[in-house]
Amino acid sequence: MSACATSQTDATQAHPSRAQSPSPAADGPASQLSQTTGGVRKPIAADRFSDPLHSPPLPAEQQAFARELAATRKLSLPQIEAALEQAQYNETVARLMAPPAPPVAPEGKPRKRNWSGYRARFVEPIRIRHGLAFWEENRAALTAAEKQYGVPASVIVAIIGVETVYGRNMGNFRVLDALYTLAFSYPSHARRDRSPYFREELAEFLAMTLQSDIDPTSVRGSYAGAIGMPQFMPGSIRRYAVSTNGKQAPDLVGNPNDAIVSVANYLAGHGWQAGHPVFLPVALPPEPTNLVDGGLEPTLSWQQLVSAGASIRTPSTSGGLIAVAHAAQPAPTWTKAPMGVINLDNGPTGKTEYRLASSNFFVITKYNRSYFYAASVADLAQELEKSTRRQGF
Repeated sequence: MSACATSQTDATQAHPSRAQSPSPAADGPASQLSQTTGGVRKPIAADRFSDPLHSPPLPAEQQAFARELAATRKLSLPQIEAALEQAQYNETVARLMAPPAPPVAPEGKPRKRNWSGYRARFVEPIRIRHGLAFWEENRAALTAAEKQYGVPASVIVAIIGVETVYGRNMGNFRVLDALYTLAFSYPSHARRDRSPYFREELAEFLAMTLQSDIDPTSVRGSYAGAIGMPQFMPGSIRRYAVSTNGKQAPDLVGNPNDAIVSVANYLAGHGWQAGHPVFLPVALPPEPTNLVDGGLEPTLSWQQLVSAGASIRTPSTSGGLIAVAHAAQPAPTWTKAPMGVINLDNGPTGKTEYRLASSNFFVITKYNRSYFYAASVADLAQELEKSTRRQGF
């Protein structure tokens, strides 16, 4: 389950957690949860349906959802019904979730997606500049998160930068409307029906807000219902959001420390391996196409790659990397973990870039199910690391 739900099912499609949280948002007091979501403490009236002149009851599908949610989460059925009654279908949400088909080239063939163009949207001067400032301002929290969870500070900063430009663009859609639209009116022309996933997230959202007396209509987020600086879905808030102040619920909207630790907890919870690079220093064979399976799990062993002609690269005296025979080198720890070859299509040139990804790359795809997304996060993290070294962080 991804943290931000704007991902697509195709591993190369473009963008739109380990220890349990010691202070999960869904369990916090109302005044604290309002910090987590940016919502307003304003409980939904439980007696709205006692008025015989009230509007007709919910449609059967929504009514069944409300009854199941009330039974499984021990929530007030009238409150759930009242919240759903205020939810509105959002046409923009539906359009953004199922974008039009990719453009077609003049010869009638679909154009390949453009990795270099996608990368340029995220690995760019603004995110690098703001990322360095974010890193400097929150250095203590990043250092602590890296030490506790094993996730590099650069990767945490890169994810928050890609998601919201460090809190500058957290979304202005009503989360209730976004989740309601995608739960009950998921676009019929989408690649696949993800309405069951969004019904689960709607249930998480209603439980999180109603249990804490937060008005569900007051919470804002992305068109997919993601919330805060790291764009966590409601289910991820419950499972992975962490408070750096044990007396409060996690604050993903206004507290960078909580956002930082929550991202680290999410990645660690999905299997992040401390000390393993995202992309491995390996020279692939000249034709690595048959090593790509397009999936979102690492499936290759180092032995398989060596048999196919891969070799470790090491620094040369000139400062670059040179390929050397695997047998001549001590085996790095990452050779014992599964890995995978990924393909990054570059439409304009017709060339495809191949990289050998560690299991940590595939952990990043749990945040957003996209090769392009995870590669952009890794590349932005690398650029941030270079800049911090130049500036003497």
